[in-house]
Amino acid sequence: MFEERLTARLDARLKYVIDVVTTAADNFGAALARLERDLSEVRSEMREQTRQTSLMLASHENRITALERKPRTPRRRSVMHSGTLTIYGAM
Repeated sequence: MFEERLTARLDARLKYVIDVVTTAADNFGAALARLERDLSEVRSEMREQTRQTSLMLASHENRITALERKPRTPRRRSVMHSGTLTIYGAM
């Protein structure tokens, strides 16, 4: 009689522990899946940002290269001497 009650109580507790562990494992699995999705999204966003940055840098490089190839024209300088404006350089 005592053994039967003890066995029944142990079975009930064991079932409870199994349910708790199963629920915890399911929740942990769901959390891992969510983290994997989030990480995948972050990776995708980083790839896109890297691609856009690369395109922007290439555009800047092309513009700088084009400016460096362009011949420079001398700038005009102006100097004020006692109320008279004198301009030096190309006109």
